[in-house]
Amino acid sequence: MLEESWGMAQDRLGEYKVKIKAINSHLKSIHSRVRSQLVYECRDTVINLYGLNHLLAETKAAKVKELLLYDRFVCEGKCRMGMENRFMAEEIVELIWNKYFVGAKMWGNIDLGFLDRINKQFICLVASVIRHCLKAWSLGTFNQNSVEFKYETAFSIYDRLIKGWEVHSDQVQDLIVANVKAEVKDRLLRKTRPVDQEMVVYSVVGDMDQYEMELRERLFNRRLRRDQPTITRQATPAQSDTSTEQDAQRQD
Repeated sequence: MLEESWGMAQDRLGEYKVKIKAINSHLKSIHSRVRSQLVYECRDTVINLYGLNHLLAETKAAKVKELLLYDRFVCEGKCRMGMENRFMAEEIVELIWNKYFVGAKMWGNIDLGFLDRINKQFICLVASVIRHCLKAWSLGTFNQNSVEFKYETAFSIYDRLIKGWEVHSDQVQDLIVANVKAEVKDRLLRKTRPVDQEMVVYSVVGDMDQYEMELRERLFNRRLRRDQPTITRQATPAQSDTSTEQDAQRQD
């Protein structure tokens, strides 16, 4: 997957870059994070995705076994028993939607470029996660000690699904990807609430340059009055004499 991702990135940029050790470590970190987040989302909800949550443990185990047999779980629901329409399982889109688009936090941080990154590798990774989580329910109850989903343990599942994907013609492969993208996009359009398009008319303030000058002048005068020192009025000589006579009369 790392080599495929690096090759696709180079094709997109149209230039060749040497994949140094630091880049390789960074890519592994990204892949590991994506895997763990998908597993966390799928672990407890996979039974709900396939409508098995209300079944008794014994019946649930039988249904899970049936889904895992020949990888029927990747087939579209109505064609599952005939193992047709592979990789068109509604549950694949549902898991992608739940992980990346559901919830106020995710809705507020939607990356609209995410649709462009949905490809066969990503769809097969999602399918690998679903199979891993279904297998943890193979006894009818969730096995907390199921094998960790990491490269060493999950590669064989992913590789088998990729080979199953590549059995289809290039045209069919492209159409599967296009349909998955279209379903996610349709959900986005249905979820998007119409925006109030009321026209806003701003008040006319006249000459903007004149308005700015008036505001600057008003601010300057306000500051000038605030900073000006208080002036004490001085008494005139006549006022001083009158004050002296009045003081003398009071003393008599």
